[in-house]
Amino acid sequence: MDPTPASANALKTAMPARLFAYTTASFMVGAVFYTVSSLFIHLTAIPGWAGMAALGGFGTAYASLGYGIGKRYMRRKLPPFAAPYGFALLLVSSGIGLTWMKGEMPDTISLALFAACCTLGALVGSHLGIKAGRSA
Repeated sequence: MDPTPASANALKTAMPARLFAYTTASFMVGAVFYTVSSLFIHLTAIPGWAGMAALGGFGTAYASLGYGIGKRYMRRKLPPFAAPYGFALLLVSSGIGLTWMKGEMPDTISLALFAACCTLGALVGSHLGIKAGRSA
């Protein structure tokens, strides 16, 4: 006889589909955000406070997206699980990859700084979303 309740078995069965859905959604949300914000990416390469403000804006936007995905994923009471951090990396990878492929940054240092700010923002947002989702 299986000692686990029926709801635990149902959760184990639904987990691969749920992971696939969140993985696909994270990548697509990142691509859509890139499409919407691609007109402003060149502002991050401006030297001085304007470029830093643009980088901060992109970091904040990715933090907000990471927060939403992490909080939504952790609504179910799950054991400690690092999937929202992976979702945050997928969220950022589509935008950074498209930026690199289109050559929108003037140099590699600007692209690396843009990638670092967006990744840090998404990971921090995901961490805060995990904490908020567990307490909800």
